[in-house]
Amino acid sequence: MEIKEWIVVIISAIIGYVLPYILKFIRYILNLPFRKELLEGTWHAYHFTRMQSKTLCRYEKWRIKRDILNRLIITTEDPQNPDLIYKGIISVERNYLLILLRGCKHKEELQMRFFDIIPTGQDIAYGLAMGVDFNNKPQCLVRIMSRKELTEEEAKEILLAKTTIIEPGIIGISE
Repeated sequence: MEIKEWIVVIISAIIGYVLPYILKFIRYILNLPFRKELLEGTWHAYHFTRMQSKTLCRYEKWRIKRDILNRLIITTEDPQNPDLIYKGIISVERNYLLILLRGCKHKEELQMRFFDIIPTGQDIAYGLAMGVDFNNKPQCLVRIMSRKELTEEEAKEILLAKTTIIEPGIIGISE
């Protein structure tokens, strides 16, 4: 074989190997404007926390989208506390959403687990979160995430209805 034939064979092999990946990437780019996943979009999150011996009902706005690596990423903002911005990732484990958030302007990490949201796409999801309160004390609490914004009274009512004490010091989500 001549050198030109070897070059054609090598280039053909490279194109044959790379072409499916190029086509998948092109299809991914073309589908971006039309794709709306179940979890993507704006969510409203509510939970109780403590600040100076007072119990507060906190509200956060969550924006969930996919990054270039196709992972679900989340950014949170709190209108009452603009410095409390968190970013993180969402993963799925046996029909549960696992959310890991890290503070952007402060050192804090939160872990959350939301139940039964994957197949149903329900408007309100219930979960447990672990983090620290404003007094820097560890806490585990019930959180809700909702597609529609709730009033503070509606959020408090749902949170109280869903929080159950299994034993002193152990909380859970009621059915």
